[in-house]
Amino acid sequence: MRIFSLLVSLLAPATVFAAEGHGAEHGPAWGVLIAAIFNAVVLVAILVRATGRPVRNFLIQRSRAVARAIEEANQRLREAEREVEQWKERLSNVAAEAAEIVRAAGELAEFERQRRLERAQATANRIRQDADTLAEQEVEQARETLREEVAELAASGASALVRELLRAEDDRRLIAEYADRIGEAA
Repeated sequence: MRIFSLLVSLLAPATVFAAEGHGAEHGPAWGVLIAAIFNAVVLVAILVRATGRPVRNFLIQRSRAVARAIEEANQRLREAEREVEQWKERLSNVAAEAAEIVRAAGELAEFERQRRLERAQATANRIRQDADTLAEQEVEQARETLREEVAELAASGASALVRELLRAEDDRRLIAEYADRIGEAA
């Protein structure tokens, strides 16, 4: 505020002098012009003197801030350009990656198909072995049952045949022979 009042007080005499019209009838008033220029020079000098250091400090700080902002922007720009290059590289490799994925999926599918086929063959072999073992057991059991039935039929047939062929006399004679043998053995 003091600076403003000083400036006004310096400029006021030139303005008043020019308004009175002293010496301005026949040409330019060189005195007024010189006073106005002098007042302007004094005003600029005062402004520079009063605000020079703060303005200079402000301008230095501002230029540093702008330089930092430019450097940060350049850094971000370089990073963005690197990312763009990385994405371009990845995009150029997408077709190759897709082909690799398809190839790997095909290999995996073939491997899985082969593994399932081997499992199915192993299961079929196990079922065949189990069926063969079971069939052999069933055949052996059928043979055993058949032997038992044949033995029973043979025994019942022999017993019927013996009954037919043996008469009461033969029964007595056989019993007597059997009794003699027991007696000899005892």
